[in-house]
Amino acid sequence: MNKIILFILLLSIKLVSAANLTVTVSNIIDKKGQMIISLYNNKASFPIEGKEYRAIIVYPITAATITTSFNNIPSGTYAVAVIHDEDRDGKISRNDNGEPTEQFGFSNTSKSSFDAAQFFVATENLQININLK
Repeated sequence: MNKIILFILLLSIKLVSAANLTVTVSNIIDKKGQMIISLYNNKASFPIEGKEYRAIIVYPITAATITTSFNNIPSGTYAVAVIHDEDRDGKISRNDNGEPTEQFGFSNTSKSSFDAAQFFVATENLQININLK
């Protein structure tokens, strides 16, 4: 009986420690393609496509600003990377010089480093804004 009570108590603590993260992406110049909003919880994987903790794909893009949410995020340190994937190939397109040809953005309006883009999610819901470049 004590084990059941302990299990229920631990489960309820786990559920209480989760929060929702709302991400608003603005400055979307063109509505073609899809928006890939990636949440990372690991410095080593940021911002590697396919190595994200969770990702949301918004398609179709219907406005110059979109808002979406990652639900039930455990407390911890995270960073967000956004790609406006106009050609819907799942990655950022680059020109011959290696420069991005599609819009992108990071949390904290930072460069592509986890340390600069990181933020902490506690037990309260959190809202962040990303302005695409």
